[in-house]
Amino acid sequence: MKHLIRMFFVVSILSSAGICIAADTPGDPLVKTLMRASGLDRQIEQLPALVQMGISAQQQETQHLPADEYKRILALAKASFDATTMKNDVAGHIKANMSGKDITAALGWLESPLGRKITALEESASTPEAYAEMHSMGPKLIKDYEGTSRLGKISRFDQATLATDRAVNLAADVQLALLTALSASMTEGIRPSYADLQEAVRKMKAELRKPMAELTALQFMYTYRTLTESEIDQYIAFADSDAGKRYHRVTYAAVHDAVTRSARKFGARLGVKMEKV
Repeated sequence: MKHLIRMFFVVSILSSAGICIAADTPGDPLVKTLMRASGLDRQIEQLPALVQMGISAQQQETQHLPADEYKRILALAKASFDATTMKNDVAGHIKANMSGKDITAALGWLESPLGRKITALEESASTPEAYAEMHSMGPKLIKDYEGTSRLGKISRFDQATLATDRAVNLAADVQLALLTALSASMTEGIRPSYADLQEAVRKMKAELRKPMAELTALQFMYTYRTLTESEIDQYIAFADSDAGKRYHRVTYAAVHDAVTRSARKFGARLGVKMEKV
């Protein structure tokens, strides 16, 4: 089960990076337009496949699960990280926390020629295939960016969007949700307290920042590698604006809540004794 918990780091960074950003999405037309224009719809649709990819990668690496249990866990992950449910949750959060004026301001950027171009890049980078390509290209990307002004822009964009901070928080909260749900299946005498779980996650969180910052930087290098210097500067300017800050804050919180809620469902459905973790 440690391998399954580790898998959520992949889901956390990809969903969070996507914010730098089937069934109908509920809410008023502005919310639907924002989710389409921002790429949130497409990116959320990819999350179930990313979760299953993480589980499969761990299984291939360790072969620690019997075949029947492996299939059962994949099915539970697919059911728990349901794209339609997550999109509905995200749309509801946006509707409750962004005014029409705020959404219109964000759309001013998202529906501009450059905004559309960047959304297309973010959507393309959010698939399991793109994630695998990103890691295969990683050494070359890091070498190409080393000592260049573009590397500094990547750092500025991270700071403007709080991408690493938010990815670390999301990974920690997903782990806490999963562990809390799993612990509920334990007998009372050996069940850890919620405070114990919080402390364990706090320690993991402290160790997570450096690798998460590196993964966030790689995600940005890969996703925006075809943008010009000027285009990157314009994207940073939007992220630093009042409209950009509100947009990133609300959409991050929306995805954060949807993903942690799904993780809690997954943990509860697994029904695994904590002594196996």
